[in-house]
Amino acid sequence: GTQAKGILKPTGCNTVNLNDIKSAKRRGDYETALNGCNDLLTLDENEVDALKMRASIYFLMEKNKEAIEDFNQVDQVSKLSTKDLYLGADAALNIEDYTTAQMWLRRGLDMEDDYFHSSMCFLLAYANMQTSKFNDALDYLKLAEDREPNLKLPIPGFSGVASIPQLKAEVIG
Repeated sequence: GTQAKGILKPTGCNTVNLNDIKSAKRRGDYETALNGCNDLLTLDENEVDALKMRASIYFLMEKNKEAIEDFNQVDQVSKLSTKDLYLGADAALNIEDYTTAQMWLRRGLDMEDDYFHSSMCFLLAYANMQTSKFNDALDYLKLAEDREPNLKLPIPGFSGVASIPQLKAEVIG
């Protein structure tokens, strides 16, 4: 196998595995984790777990375009999870790709994952506001508010986090 740059194997085994990459990611050592993903992907460019991991690392590094590319590649060969759709949509919002964000968030809502539901509605409200779909934005804010009235999320253009009342005020303008 190949040795990832910076991932040391105390056992003397020189193969990279996802656990090593996850450990590096958890430590905040994104470069090492990224190198490990790249090494795995040289063996199989469609290795879904490595692509998803690399996409999430790119997202954490604020390399949003690269994250979206990896999530798109996963989408071609496998199934994106609700979490993948959420992260991909968030990355798309960061680079003002509202069409991609809206598509992925709607797909995520269709999966009926309660954990992400309110957050996805909130981000969809923001994406709809940015594309002048104000009634849709208010509808999604209502859905988010019904489930999680105190929800606050970081969204582009707001310092720190935005609450539902703050976003609603922006939509109503």
